[in-house]
Amino acid sequence: SQLTTINLIRDISFKGKTVAFFLPMSHHGEFDTFSLIKHAQEQQAKLCFPKTNLSTWEISFFQLDDLTQTSVNAIGITEPNSDVLTEPHTIDIFITPLLAHDSRGFRIGYGKGCYDRYFTQCNHAHRKVGLTVFDQPTEFECVEKTDAKLDVCYTPFSTYIFK
Repeated sequence: SQLTTINLIRDISFKGKTVAFFLPMSHHGEFDTFSLIKHAQEQQAKLCFPKTNLSTWEISFFQLDDLTQTSVNAIGITEPNSDVLTEPHTIDIFITPLLAHDSRGFRIGYGKGCYDRYFTQCNHAHRKVGLTVFDQPTEFECVEKTDAKLDVCYTPFSTYIFK
């Protein structure tokens, strides 16, 4: 996690940006974003985090300044208690969870398509950043036309930039 975070911090400035983070599900081995969140706070970034509507699998992002103001939803995802909605077109950078990525920039998450659907609402100037502790891409046989590509993926030893 530390090497991946160092690689990202070297390349991307959060100063004055609105950054969408995820709070990791450590029991699923997700990337630990807390040091990166702290770095973004130090750079005066505006932070937002997702809440999931469990009946539709739609996500929305809400501003959160205090990480203690969260709760765990019915399926174990930590979410903000905030009601301050962040509009999709105002988000500059998405720190996106993933289980694996391929050499083209497609990612696999937990299979509900929440992020892919959300990205269709966003402006095209935002950056979709994947973080993983696994260095090797995995090739996917089945990519759907609704799948959104990452712009970049950071691993401990490599940075993958996708066109």
